[in-house]
Order: sequence, then C-alpha cells, then structure tokens
Amino acid sequence: MSPKENRSDKDTEEMYAPTSNNFDSILTLIQSTKDRIIKTVNTEIIDLYWQIGKEVSEKAKAGGSGKSVVMQVLSTLLIEKLNPS
Repeated sequence: MSPKENRSDKDTEEMYAPTSNNFDSILTLIQSTKDRIIKTVNTEIIDLYWQIGKEVSEKAKAGGSGKSVVMQVLSTLLIEKLNPS
C-alpha cells in the first residue's frame, strides 16, 4: 500500500485542519472583498430605486397620476419579462 492509502480520515482531517495563523491574511482578503461586493451591490440597488422613483415622479408630474404610472411600468415590465426579445 502506498502512504496515501495508509492515511486514515483523521490524518487527512489533521493535515487540512485550519490553524490560527496559516491563512489568516487570505481569509481576511476574502472577507474584505465580500464586504466590498455587498456594499457595491447595495449602492447600485439604491441608485436604481432612486432613478426609478425619479422617473415615475417626473411622468406623474407630466400628466398621469403616480399610481397609473406605476401600473404602466409594471405592465410594461411584465410584458417584457413574458416576451423577451
């Protein structure tokens, strides 16, 4: 048997078990990147909602009620979603 075949599950677990100082810097980089990604996505979503609200508001001021503009946007989005080009 090769040395690899003689290893028990416990040996394998110990070999790959994290230690407190092995890869802390790498784990920190990963977490930092995740945090920045979440922040960026949240910022973009807030910006999207603000832009949608602004456009709905402008359309309502131009002659429609806010409710009818929202219904038109929703129906347009549903039609686009159901019939993508």
